[in-house]
Amino acid sequence: MRGDVLGQRGPLDALLAAAKRLEQAPRFHFMFIGGGFVKRQIAEMVRRESPSNISCMPYQPLKRVRYSLSAVDIHMVSIGDASVGIIHPCKMYGTMALVKPVLALGPGASDLGGIVHESGAGWIHPHGNAEGVVAMLERFVLMPPGDRDAVAVRAEAFLRARYSPAALLGQLVDVLEAGTSEGQP
Repeated sequence: MRGDVLGQRGPLDALLAAAKRLEQAPRFHFMFIGGGFVKRQIAEMVRRESPSNISCMPYQPLKRVRYSLSAVDIHMVSIGDASVGIIHPCKMYGTMALVKPVLALGPGASDLGGIVHESGAGWIHPHGNAEGVVAMLERFVLMPPGDRDAVAVRAEAFLRARYSPAALLGQLVDVLEAGTSEGQP
């Protein structure tokens, strides 16, 4: 199993601890792609500890990024507890469009948690509990492939229903109509 994550503002301690605990399990490989402060911290940990199941790659050229994003079995998206209401993890939408399940790390009472719950796109787990992350990932790899695919398909269906151009245009029209009727007697 492969997974990727790079929530620039989300704490990843539990994920990295889970990766270390799963180092001897050959089905698990964690790939971090991108840049920034958090990525430098991860790369330093990889240089220092040399875990065999963690890889770091730089940002990928736009014409090649689809290969790295589609190569994973599950995407991980995170948001820090203090970032709720300030930062929106837009990676969630790209993951859903790729028809991939997501393991979200962060508070359930957040936009990310709401999207995960409403869409059925995957699972959300609070920060700070590496054992819980390990347990969720182990359950994920034991799921029949059809069940894993069903999670991803639900995510894509939610994305199309909620955020397709037609759905967004309809929402915009509703807002405009509501705004024009407020000033009328």
